[in-house]
Order: sequence, then structure tokens, then C-alpha cells
Amino acid sequence: MEKRSPNTLRHRFNPSDRDTEPATKSVMRGPIGKTADGTRFQVPETHDMVTSLFNPFAPKSVFDLCTLWCMFCQVVLWLVLPRAIGRWVLLLCFVFWRLAYNVGLGLVLKHQSDAHGLVSAYQQRQVRKRPWIKRQLSLKMGNDYDFDTLPDEYNTWLLFRQLVDVVLMNDFVSYALFVLSWYNASVFSTSVYYMLGGLLRWSFGIFLIIFNVWVKLDAHRVVKDYAWYWGDFFFLIEQSLTFDGVFEMAPHPMYSIGYFGYYGLSLISASYMVLFVSIGAHALQFAFLILVETPHIDKVYNAKALPKHKPRVNMTLDDDIKLMMVALDKNAGRDMAPYYFRPDLIVFKNLDLCRSADLMSVVIMVYSVVVPLLVPGCAGQVVAFAQALAWRAIYSLGLGSLLKAQSDSMFYTRHFIKWGGTAADAFQHWKSIFNLALSMTYITFFVACCKFYSLPQDWTYGMTLLRHVLGLVFMALHVWTSVSIYDVLGDYGWFYGDFFIDQQRHTLLYTGIYRYLNNPEKIIGNSGFWGMTLMTNHWMIYVLALFSQLCNILFLQYVEEPHMHKLYGETIRQESGVTKTLRNAITMARDALPNLRSFHLVSSPVKSASTQIQKLETALGETVSSVTTAGEAGSNALKGMIHETRTSLAEKSQEPEPEYHVHVKSGDQSLALGHAISIDWSSSVPQQYRDSWVGVYRHNAAASYAAMAHGRTKGQWAWLMDTHHTAKKGTIVLKGTQIPWKPGTYECRLHSGKLHRTLATSAPFVIAASHPPKVDDSDTMQLFLLKMVQNLMANDVERMPMSEIDPFVLADNEAKLLATVVADTFNVTFAWQVLQMDTAVAKLTERIQQAHDVLGPKQRRFSAPINA
Repeated sequence: MEKRSPNTLRHRFNPSDRDTEPATKSVMRGPIGKTADGTRFQVPETHDMVTSLFNPFAPKSVFDLCTLWCMFCQVVLWLVLPRAIGRWVLLLCFVFWRLAYNVGLGLVLKHQSDAHGLVSAYQQRQVRKRPWIKRQLSLKMGNDYDFDTLPDEYNTWLLFRQLVDVVLMNDFVSYALFVLSWYNASVFSTSVYYMLGGLLRWSFGIFLIIFNVWVKLDAHRVVKDYAWYWGDFFFLIEQSLTFDGVFEMAPHPMYSIGYFGYYGLSLISASYMVLFVSIGAHALQFAFLILVETPHIDKVYNAKALPKHKPRVNMTLDDDIKLMMVALDKNAGRDMAPYYFRPDLIVFKNLDLCRSADLMSVVIMVYSVVVPLLVPGCAGQVVAFAQALAWRAIYSLGLGSLLKAQSDSMFYTRHFIKWGGTAADAFQHWKSIFNLALSMTYITFFVACCKFYSLPQDWTYGMTLLRHVLGLVFMALHVWTSVSIYDVLGDYGWFYGDFFIDQQRHTLLYTGIYRYLNNPEKIIGNSGFWGMTLMTNHWMIYVLALFSQLCNILFLQYVEEPHMHKLYGETIRQESGVTKTLRNAITMARDALPNLRSFHLVSSPVKSASTQIQKLETALGETVSSVTTAGEAGSNALKGMIHETRTSLAEKSQEPEPEYHVHVKSGDQSLALGHAISIDWSSSVPQQYRDSWVGVYRHNAAASYAAMAHGRTKGQWAWLMDTHHTAKKGTIVLKGTQIPWKPGTYECRLHSGKLHRTLATSAPFVIAASHPPKVDDSDTMQLFLLKMVQNLMANDVERMPMSEIDPFVLADNEAKLLATVVADTFNVTFAWQVLQMDTAVAKLTERIQQAHDVLGPKQRRFSAPINA
């Protein structure tokens, strides 16, 4: 289980980012926050939302009263409306609050993550100067909170928290009322069978609800209010968090197992409507995770650091010649991964019908599908069952025996060496055989299920609909498990590379899905087969699924585990994350029982009644004061808004429109392909931090929102002001991947950051391709490609190569652009992944020359540049 990608869990603070401010640090106590501009501040303590909301002795802000009022209105609807109408009204209420959560808050957080939109709006609207906001935020904070001294990022986060509280609490209440309104009481019966089923249903449902509550509480214990309310979208905190407990049990527990209560309530309510709505709500939560939170986590905590250039020191000309000779060697400088792992077929990924192995695999797959479907009746079912059984035996037992022999005596590799082959040849053929057997195992099982499946006449009869729902869930779980395993293992582990490759470093790292399960294939690796079995509901498919499960257990027990112990020995973890978490939870519960027995509620009164009455009076007084202030502030704000609107309209009618100008420094000459683009801009209105931006477009291209979004997606744009300053003019330099790498006529456009409105357009300018060198001239070729690579890397001296033999690493987007330039310039096409393997200009030159030699006289020895 070799690590392939970094763990996606958040690390709250990188020690390398710590500012050296000993004077400030010595004064501050508790967690320290840090804004985007480097401002450090002490983070005040925040209080639990549920406690402050429902505690009658705590003062209530206007936001709290709004939350309680919305909840009260929904309860009234549940009590007053007839059941036939109320259930649909409450369903719409839940849909509204769920969309407000996943879509509304998602868009707001995405805007904040991409452009600091909330903080910018806070600053532009001068919220800091509004005393009503100050009072509402200070009302629920302690003595360590000072509205005026804390940075805008923190106060914006507190305001955002108020919105989150309104949405989350009403989302929960609306779901609970929706479940109550759709509760199915018709399933109750005095039959022993139904009573036993109801007892199991209620027991498991209650267990899921209790488990859900424990997951949420334990997750909050770990991440605190800071991460619970997405604090890292606004500022970072210098605090190390230990992701133990429930975070060792499942990935993103607040979004995955943290919603098991939905399914517990679905079981208790015995309503398919509740189940389907719960599945849809859970799917929206995963969409929120994938589209909003995960990109932000990757940007803030898992940003890929490209390797920097290492300068050569104390090297003579002879050293340069030796290194050049090594670089020109066919396999020189290439690491093991490109040598062993070409873009091989993984199920259907990397399919290339020009390769014989891929073509034969597709032919066999098509035959296995067509033949059983063409044979009618029971004979077709027998054929489908027999081939599924045979391919499972080939995959688990046949290939298992082969891997066992390979582990014991290198049997498979010895066979190829015997006939003049190499270890690479053995591994390459093994990958083709393994992928074919794996794919056929799934395809033939699916075909067998299709032959035995019959469409239900009554979907509401018995467990029919539930079987199909569970079947789809199991299949989705299987797909997620397989993808997660591949993300951790990569090609090396997927193809059992440690059975064949001795050069690989044998280090066992528990990341990704292996952080929670020692061997996920043993636990949930066959869930997809059982899902298809539940949907088919035929005894022969149950036999086939049981046989598949047994074969999988035998393979893991007698092939994989002995080999793992041979390679990794004592480094193998004995206890998985799930087991550890459950054991700790049981231990804590057992230790807490004596304390519960000795707890006497009567002997410990809540201080005194007079104290509580005094607290209640104080809280009511502060709440009434807050409401009164809110009313006065609202009236004054409305009057002020009307006055400001009238004044603004009068002023705008007299003031001239703002002027914007943008100019490209190209002179009368065209810009060479890859050359940096210098842009002068000016504005009669001061430009603030990330307020407007400049993009590069084809001349006379459509000025639509889609075109602007496409330009920003390709990275051909830049902010006018990327620092916290204001200016009316300046110069922007676009280079590297920010510029177009296709010859042609272009123009620059200045856009408003909020409305994407075009404010100014530059005069057209030309990007022309340079005349390419002759492919036979190695020196000229290397100088030409060296300059191209340096321009692609934006002439970053810390990354770019300084000579033809200096190693470098291209990012994915840089490699794609280089492949385009090579294709246009030398009339030969390479996959960008191939060019990414060439970590020196000398290797890239040799590859292009070899391609021209192989293509022969039909390939031109030099290519004319594309006309601008």
C-alpha cells in the first residue's frame, strides 16, 4: 500500500509560515489567527450555538430571534395544516433550507474562497462603522472580544456564522417535521412477523441516530467552532489539531457517516419518501464537499510545490560532456515509474485500440456479453452463469496461484528471462493479463445478473423497492472503494507491483482509505457483487456471489497477506482506524458508568432560584434592548438608505463616467510566441484589492460571460491589484501559462471583478511563431527548446533549467502547452504525459529527433511556422 497522493486532511498550521514576532507572541494567549495579508491576532472564544440559542438565560441577538421565529413558524405549520397538505408543505420547507445550505452557502463560500468576496463586501460597505452590527456581534461574545480592534476577516466570519446558524438550525427542524409528517403508521400489525420486523427496524434506526449524534459531537470536539463554521475560508489559525476519534473511522465524517441519522429516521418512519429525500439531501451534501470544500482544502493545505532548480557548482567542461552523454542515453535519468508504468489499460481507462492487447481485451469482452444474450431461455442463463463462475475462478484462484509462485520463487519473471526477456517484459504482460481477468470478472457477473433478472410487476410488494435501493447503494460503495484504493496505491499497488519490482522502496504508509481500514477489499471490496445480487434476487446469483466472496477471502488469506508479511514484517498495523475508534469509545463509555451511578441530581441543585431569576431578567432585558435597537436601527437605516440613494442619483447625474484604459507594450513589432506580455492600465477610479482583472482574448472574440469564464479557466488573466493597496494606474506582466501559446491576433480586456463587465479593450496585437530550427541541428534545437521551456516556466530562476542537461519538472498545464508547441513547430505529436517524463532539454531534443527518424522521408525535416 504505497502512498501515491497526499492525505487530504487539514493541517491547521504550517510552522514554516510562523511570523517571528516575539513581542506580540508573548502577550497573546490561546490560538493565534492570521489573515491573508499577514496580520496576526488573538482569536476570541466563541460559544456553542445550540446552547446559546435555547438557553433562556443567554441574551438573544436579532439573528437568534430570526432563527427561533422561522423554527416556530414551521412547527405551527405542522400543527395547523391538514396532514394531506402539511406533509407536502413541510417537504418544500426542507427542500428550501437544504438548498439554502448546500447551494446558497456553497456559492457564498466559493466566492469567498476564490476572490475573498465576503471580506471585500464587508470592507466596501463599511460594516465596521455600523454600531448595530457591532452590538449584535458583541452580544454573544465574551470579554476577550473587541469589535474595533479585530481584523475585518474575523468580524466577517462572525457575521457569516449568524447566517449559518439560521440555515442549519432550520434545516434540521424542517427535516424533523418532514419525517413526522410522513411517518407511516400503516405498517403496524399484531402479527409476530411484523412485530419482530418492527422491533428490528426501530432498534437499528435508534442505533443509527445515536451513532449520528456521537459522530457530530466527536467531530466538533476535534475541529472546534473554527472549522465547524469554515473559518479557514476567512483566516488561518496557528493551532495544531490531532485528527483522532471519528476522523480515524471514515473520511470526512461530518459529511459521510455524520448523516447516518437520516437513514435511522427513514427506518423508523417506514416511508420510502423519507428515504429518497434523505438520499437526495445526502447527495447534495457530498456535492457541497466535492465542489466547495475539497478545492479549498487542496488550495490552502495541499498546494503542490513544484521542485526548484538545483544549480550545479564546481563543474568543469569535462563534467558537462559526461552528463550530456548520460542524458543522451535512452534510459538515462528516468526514474522507475515511467519505465515500468506506461499508460496501461485499467479496466477501460487508457484504452488504445491500436495496441494488440487492448484490442483483444475488447473483443473478448464483447463476446462474453453478446453470446449469453443471443442464446435464449435457460441455455443462455447456464452459459452466463458458467462463464461468470469460470472467470471468477481464473481471476482469484488462477492468478492467485500465479502470484503465489511469483512471490515464492519469481516464477513468472524467470519464465521471461529464460526466453531472453526482462523483468519489465514480465511485468508488462502480467498487467495485460490481470486487467483482462479483472474486467471479465465484473462483466460476466453483470451479464449473469441481467440474464436472471426480471422486472418487478409491483415495486411496492414486500422488499422489492428496498432491495433495489440497497443494491444501488452497495454498487456505489464498491465504485468509491475501488477508486479510493487506486488513489492510494497508484499503478504500482493496483497491479501488485511489489511482486515483480525489487527496486521499489518497500514502505507501508496508511493513507486515504487505508487510514480507516487495514484491508478495505476484505470488508467492502465485494459490495458491488452483493448489490447486483440483491437487485437480481435469484438463488443462482446468490450462489455466484457467495463463491466470489469465498474466492476473494482465499486470495487475501493465502496470497496477499503472506507476501505483505514477507515484505513489510512488523511495520504492518495490527489495528485499523475503525477498530481503534470503536475500542476507545467503548472504553470511555465503560469508564463513565461509575460516574453516572454516583451522580445524584437532587443533591446538586442549580445554585439558587433567585440567581436564576436574576439571570433570566438580565437576559430578557438585553434581548429586549437588542430588539429595540434593531427596530430603531432598521428605521434609521431605511431613512439613511433613501437619503443616500437620492444623493447618489443626484451626484451620478452630474459626475462624469469613470474612464478606463488598457494598452499592450508591443510597439510596431509582433510579440514572439512565449514572450511575456506587458500591459499598462489606468483608471479614474482607484482600484482596490482584487477589484478588477485583465484577460487575453482572440481579436474580436465574443464578449460573453462564457468567453470570459473560458479565459479565466485557461489561466490567461491576472488581477489589477493582487495586494492590499489602491492605485489608479499600473503595469501587469503576463507570462508562462498566463499567455496564449497559439500564434494569432489578440487583444486585452479590462473587466470588473464583480459584474464581469468589460471596462476597456486594448488595440489588437500579434503573437507570431519563431522560425523553427532544423531537426538535424542538435545544438540549435536544444537552444530553441530551452528557451521555450524557460518561457513556459515564466522564467522562474528557481524552477527553470539553465542549460540543456539541467533537470526540471513540468506541471500538467505546462506539459500540455509544450506538447501543443512541439506539434505546431515540428509537426510531430506527443502525449503531454510523455513530454513530462523528459526531465531535461537534451532528452526532449533526442525524442523529437528519433520521432522524425522513425517517421522517415514522409516527415519534413523542418516545419514552417504557423502564420499569424
